[in-house]
Amino acid sequence: KTTQVPQFLLDDAIDREEGGICNIVCTQPRRVAATSIAERVSVERCERGGVGGSGSLVGHHVRLDAKITNQTRLTFCTTGILLRRLQGDRMLSDVTHVVIDEVHERSLDGDFLLTLLKDLPRRRRDAGLRPVKLVLMSATLNAALFSDYLGGSPVITAPGRSFPVETIHLEQIYDTLDYVIDPDNRSCRRPKGKTEDAMKAIKAGGGGDRRRQNELLASWGEDAATEFGGEENPENPDFDPSKYEHCSRNTRLSLSRLDESVIDYDLIEELLAYVDDTTEHGAILVFLPGIGEVTGLLDRLASSPRFKEAVLTPLHSALTNAEQREAFKVPKQGIRKVVVATNVAETSVTIEDIVVVIDSGRVKERQWDPRRGMASLEEGWVSRAAGKQRAGRAGRVRAGTCYSLFTSHRATSMMRPFQVPEMHRAPLTEVVLQIASLDLDSDPAFVLGNAPEPPKDEAIAAAKKTLTEIGAFDENGKLTALGRHLAALPVDARVAKMLLFGALLRCLAPILTIAATLSYKSPFQSSKASNSQVEAAMRAFAQPASHTLAAGQQSDHLVIAAAYDGYIEACKENRNAGRRFAQKNALDVDTIRQISEMRTQYASLLADMGVIRIPTGYSIRGRNTALFGDSKTARD
Repeated sequence: KTTQVPQFLLDDAIDREEGGICNIVCTQPRRVAATSIAERVSVERCERGGVGGSGSLVGHHVRLDAKITNQTRLTFCTTGILLRRLQGDRMLSDVTHVVIDEVHERSLDGDFLLTLLKDLPRRRRDAGLRPVKLVLMSATLNAALFSDYLGGSPVITAPGRSFPVETIHLEQIYDTLDYVIDPDNRSCRRPKGKTEDAMKAIKAGGGGDRRRQNELLASWGEDAATEFGGEENPENPDFDPSKYEHCSRNTRLSLSRLDESVIDYDLIEELLAYVDDTTEHGAILVFLPGIGEVTGLLDRLASSPRFKEAVLTPLHSALTNAEQREAFKVPKQGIRKVVVATNVAETSVTIEDIVVVIDSGRVKERQWDPRRGMASLEEGWVSRAAGKQRAGRAGRVRAGTCYSLFTSHRATSMMRPFQVPEMHRAPLTEVVLQIASLDLDSDPAFVLGNAPEPPKDEAIAAAKKTLTEIGAFDENGKLTALGRHLAALPVDARVAKMLLFGALLRCLAPILTIAATLSYKSPFQSSKASNSQVEAAMRAFAQPASHTLAAGQQSDHLVIAAAYDGYIEACKENRNAGRRFAQKNALDVDTIRQISEMRTQYASLLADMGVIRIPTGYSIRGRNTALFGDSKTARD
């Protein structure tokens, strides 16, 4: 769909001798999709110069990387790039076709773009310009909703050439592996009273012997069944015994204790070993919710003798284009490749040799946080549509298998059919600011009222109030000079103002950390530390004798910046030193990794708009990231 439909449009124009005036723009939700698809299409068209090369009709345009020429007739770009283009040319005067791919994701940028483009064909006709075709694509979209939105536009359905994918859910995985959840596992809801006794028994029996450990756990499970209610009184509130009568006793007991919202890395590692033993050849794709989780699993696998010969590669938005391409390379015969990815690999990306997908079922999305009064990244369940997309990655070029780390009951009865539109779950300050910067001569409430599923008026009013309070709007609701600068930063408006003033006042390094923390969460929220440990660690950073940025201060923000700096310094010694520092100070390493990546993104945005200048020898995305207190060790 993604590679062929735009080519059909281009070839049709060439056949009608209109190739010279044809200009197709195809949007993708993520940069890795835009760049990899452009390369694939260029190869399919046998273009010697490659993407954006001499004589090439195919190009791509993502932030900080544009490969387009005067000869380009088919451009794959991110949604944000097309929104920026609309700021300078609301008619898209030289474009003949706009293809919006993966519309089912319902991102804020995607819905806003569709709102602006809805009446573009009519406006072009009224202005006497060449007609423009608007095409919406997805493998799992709610076709009726979008067809009605575009005035009853025709719907074209194609069966495609996807190969069959067998989906195996959690209860089947437990049965197949004869897996029993470890009571010390973070994903286990511990029965009160006997956990310590069970753990002593396990340690006494030799925790390294998995078979012996399973025997001990099974024995503990029987005790729990009689003394704590077991299946009849489960620790897991979502456990329904009637749904799993066909499963083994150990599986039912494990499910009854399972905290389904916590990823079980022991299970993933054991499942990877099982797949490696039972699957002759082909790569494995593991979906995890965030960059920290991706890095953590790769570190774990790299330290395991079982996977010392395997090719382990990440795939997420923090990587450079060159680093992302590593995931697409096919290793030598007999070498297993394991790709650990965030949802960037969910749509529009074809990794040729993937035959098995392991789906955690979790994703990080922007959600409104009333305590902070702003949006933050929150982990939650994927929709059924997203789950179908993930499973489909295993059936792109041959039949495959998807191991879903959630129960069949959750998949059929508890997951949403589609993702909630980001316009309904995130603050609208960014999009209201964008509307003002486009000089549409229309109230934001009127513009957003034309969205596929309009947000509430209260949400729009709250966004306008916030923008007025921070100085982006004047008293008459008009965009100020500060507002125009903030509109150039695609982040929460208050975070954008903080970043701008951090650069102006020459205190950018700690401000990057604080801004990333406000947009995500505190690194002190470690699941392995008690509240008293966290409080003691934070007080230690604020002690006058600590010689940190927070020394003698009464600021949680400065304490977090000091903790981050301390972790980075420790990592410069070696990776283990960083881990020891994190453990000593009740820090969560996965959270710090996510904060590190967000700092890099924010610095990149500031450099892109010319607010900061990168000295020679430094690279925001790449091997040298020390300019902003970041280190390669900490980021990867």
